[in-house]
Amino acid sequence: MRRVEAPCFFRHASMGTLGEDIQRAHAQGAGMIFNTFLELEPDHVAGLSSAWGGKKVWTVGPVSLHHQLAAGGTTTTCRGEASMDDDDCLQWLDGKEAGSVVYVSFGTIAPKMDPETVLELARALETSGHPFIWALSKADHPFAESSQELQELEARVAASGGGRIVRGWVPQLLILSHAAVGCLFTHSGWNSVMEAITAGKPAVTWPRLIGSDHFVNEKFTVEVLRIGVSVRPEDPHIQPVEVRREAIQAALTAVLEGGDEGQERRDRVRDLSLKAKAAMQAGGSSHANLCDLVQRFTI
Repeated sequence: MRRVEAPCFFRHASMGTLGEDIQRAHAQGAGMIFNTFLELEPDHVAGLSSAWGGKKVWTVGPVSLHHQLAAGGTTTTCRGEASMDDDDCLQWLDGKEAGSVVYVSFGTIAPKMDPETVLELARALETSGHPFIWALSKADHPFAESSQELQELEARVAASGGGRIVRGWVPQLLILSHAAVGCLFTHSGWNSVMEAITAGKPAVTWPRLIGSDHFVNEKFTVEVLRIGVSVRPEDPHIQPVEVRREAIQAALTAVLEGGDEGQERRDRVRDLSLKAKAAMQAGGSSHANLCDLVQRFTI
């Protein structure tokens, strides 16, 4: 990885004190807890434990499955200021072919896109040939409300049934677990990556928040797990970040179609999905780690 792609506390001298605090906390702690599962990255788990002098690494994820299992196998949702409720979401998805829909979400704290980038993404989605649900970042709401072109595009795709642009919370777990959804177009936040893996959906990645873990997560998703395709420019320092519609459409085609390579990518993520669910069942690695964690710290 290049220096600019690493999280900020690895790169900036001003973060030195925080880095030292983290080191001391690790030295004094009994171990570390992570939202992942052993079968996803066994070498990394072992390497991390070794680097910290053999301290315990509890992998207890995917944590989103805890809610599903507690609810008796149903997929629960996070409710907030919803602009697309569960019934509306499911009815819209029920009318789409299996594996055809692109779910677009860049997280709740994604930096604001410049207006031309928002429009370029919207144009790419409209002309991609794939239906989509786009959960618009709160940072981009003001532009979405003021842009006549975006509003006209939104009206067109809603009328044709080709897409939905939504504001506020959406039932992400429901969307990802639906058979009609073929991929996640993501900023590579770890929670979203884990939820996509759990649902067995490949990813199109576009990390944009420099200093976060998003670039590390993208490398892991695209180059290590080989379950995603990146659309970002080579140099994340370039601002504004320009991604042309041709690159977006090519990535979507590679993930949703893509011949033998695309099928292998989809097979890999479905295999990881089965392993994620097995890890959370009684006797699985994450279930055992969680039981051990509770037992170890129960007085």
